[in-house]
Amino acid sequence: MSSSPTRSLLRAASCRLFCVAIGFPVAAGVMGQTLDTGALLTLPLPDTGRLEEGAQLQLQEVRASLDDALASPETSTDDLAEVYGFLGQLYYVYEFEDLAQLSFQNASSLQPEDYRWHYFLAVLYRLAGEWSLVKESLATVLAMQPQDVASLIRLGEARLELGELEAAAQSYQMVIDLAPTLASGYAGRGRVEYGRGDYDRAIADLSRALELQPDATSLNHRLGMAYRQAGDLDQARSYLSRNSGGYLEFPDPLLRDLSALIRSTQVNFNTGILEARQGNFDEAIRRFRLALEDQPDDALAAYNLALALLKKGERQKGIESLQHSLEIDPDLRNAHFNLAMLLAEDGQWDQVVDHLIEARRIDPEDRVAHLELATAVSKTGRTEEAITELRLLLEMHPRDPEALLNLGLLLAEQRRQDEAVDTFARLVEVGGDPQIQSAAHGQLGILMEAKGATVAALAEYQAAVDLAPTSVQARVALAAALGRSGRFAEAAEQYLEVITLAPERVDGHFGRAMALILAELYPTAVQALEKALEIHPQNVGIVHALARLLATSPEASVRDGDRALGMAEAVFDVERSIEHAETLAMALAEVGRFDEARDLQAQVVSETERQGDTQGAARARRRLEGYQRGEPCRAPWKEG
Repeated sequence: MSSSPTRSLLRAASCRLFCVAIGFPVAAGVMGQTLDTGALLTLPLPDTGRLEEGAQLQLQEVRASLDDALASPETSTDDLAEVYGFLGQLYYVYEFEDLAQLSFQNASSLQPEDYRWHYFLAVLYRLAGEWSLVKESLATVLAMQPQDVASLIRLGEARLELGELEAAAQSYQMVIDLAPTLASGYAGRGRVEYGRGDYDRAIADLSRALELQPDATSLNHRLGMAYRQAGDLDQARSYLSRNSGGYLEFPDPLLRDLSALIRSTQVNFNTGILEARQGNFDEAIRRFRLALEDQPDDALAAYNLALALLKKGERQKGIESLQHSLEIDPDLRNAHFNLAMLLAEDGQWDQVVDHLIEARRIDPEDRVAHLELATAVSKTGRTEEAITELRLLLEMHPRDPEALLNLGLLLAEQRRQDEAVDTFARLVEVGGDPQIQSAAHGQLGILMEAKGATVAALAEYQAAVDLAPTSVQARVALAAALGRSGRFAEAAEQYLEVITLAPERVDGHFGRAMALILAELYPTAVQALEKALEIHPQNVGIVHALARLLATSPEASVRDGDRALGMAEAVFDVERSIEHAETLAMALAEVGRFDEARDLQAQVVSETERQGDTQGAARARRRLEGYQRGEPCRAPWKEG
C-alpha cells in the first residue's frame, strides 16, 4: 500500500514508536465457543529492522499474544477481534500499512458490528487511493454511527473523487447540519459547487471555510481557482499567492486516540509523530519541543520539529531546527537535503552545495542528491563541475531522463552544441515521460535553428507540442519559430492555443497580435489587442502596440487617430523611449499635426544616430521625410 507524502517524510525519521513493549491480555472464551480461523487472512511477519529495539520487542510480544489467542480453544471471537484490531493500530502507527489492512480486515470479519475496524480500513484505503473501498467501508460505519462527522467528511471526499457530485453534496450538507462551525463541511460543499461550475457559490462556501479555519491556507488555492473561473483575475491572483500549505483539519477521535496507546518514555516524541501525520502541527510542535527538553541531544526530535514548523509555515524556525538536528547528528541525510532545498529558495547556493555534498556522502547512490547538486553547483557558476556530477550519475543510471535533460541544457549553455544535440538525442531515444521528451525536442529545435536548419527546427518544435499539447512553453516556442520563419498566420494560431491554455500570460496575447499584424490581418489584430487589454489594462506593451496599429494601419476601417494619440501620449509619459516617441509621432501625423510629428521624429533620428544604430537611424529618417511631405505612416512594424 502506498504512503502519502507526509507519511513517507516521517518514515525517513526512523519512526521510532512504542519503545516499551505492551502486552495484550487475552480474555477467556465465552461458553466454550470454538473459533473458525480458517477464513482469516494470513498475517506475515513484518521486517522491523528499521525500528528501535524497544519497538521491535513490542511488536513481537503483541504478535505472540495473537499466536496464543489463535492457539487457545478458549479465545472468544470478540477477544480475537480486539487483538487483531490492536495489532492493526500498531501496524498503522509504525507505517506497515499492508499488515494493518490485513489486521483490520480480520478484526472486521470477526466483529463486523464494531464500526472502528471499518473506519480504520477506510483510512487505509484512502492512503492507497482506493476510493470505492473507502466509500464502501464508510457506508458500513455510518449504518452503525449515522451522525459520525468524521465519517461523513471522509465519505464526501470519496464521493468527490469518484465524481459523484450529488452524493458528495448530501454528505457535506449533513456535516454542515451536524457541525455548522466546522470548516470541512463548507470546504467540501465548495468543492462540489466548483465541480458543478457554480463558481459564485463555491466562492461563498470556500470563503466561509477559510473564515472558520484561517490556518487552512491551502483553501486559498481552491478559492483562487474559483475566482479565476468566475473571471475575477485580480482576486484569483491574490488568493493563489496566499496558499502556504496549511491543512484543513477536522475532529477525528479514532485517529487521535491512537496516541493513548503510547506508554513509553518517549511519549512526547511519539505523540508528535502521530499529531503531525494528522496535520495537527501546533500540537506536534509542542510535543517535539517537550521531547527536546527531556533529551536535548535527540537529533530526530529536532528534525521532526523542523518538519512540523515548516508545515505550519514557520520557515525560519524550521531552518534553525534543521540546523540544530545536524549539529547533533551530521549524518542525517534528509536534514541535509531538506535544508539544502530551503536555502536554495534564498539563493544561498554555496551552502546548498555543501549540504547536498553531505547528503551524497551519506548515500553515494542518492539519485536526487546528484541531480540537485548538479543544479546547485551550476548556480555558483561552476558549470564544468555540474556537468561532471551529471556524468557520474549517468554512469550509474545511463538512461536517467532528468540527468540527460539537465546535462543537455548545461552543454547547450556552454555552446557545446554537438554534445548537447547528442545528449538530447539520447534522451529522445530513452523515451518515457512526455513532458521531459517534449522539453528534449524543444531544445533540439533551438539547436537546429541556431545551425540554420529551419525545417528541422520546426519539426522538433512540432514534436514538442505533439508530445505535450498543454505545454505553454512548447506552444510559445513553436509559435515564435513559425513567426521567425515568416509563417505569421500559423504563428497566430499557436499563440491562440497559448491564450486558451494560459489566458493570463501577456506573451500569448502580444505574440498573437504581432503575428496577425505581420500577416496583415489588421482588424483581427485590433480585436486581439482589445481582448488583451481587458485582461491586462495596465500593460504598457499592449497599449503601445494598439496605439501604433490604430495610428498606422493600412486599412482605414481600423485607424482611429484620436484614440491612438491619447494612448501614445499615455505610453510616452510612462516611458520616454525611442520606440514610444516614434509611435507618438505616428499618432500626431495621423491626426494631421505634422509639425509636431516632424519635431518629435527629428529627435528620434538624432538619438538613434547618437546611439550608433545606423539601420534604425535610416529607418527613422525615412519616416521623417514622409512627415515632411505631409504623409502619415502606413506600416506599423514594417519599414515604410
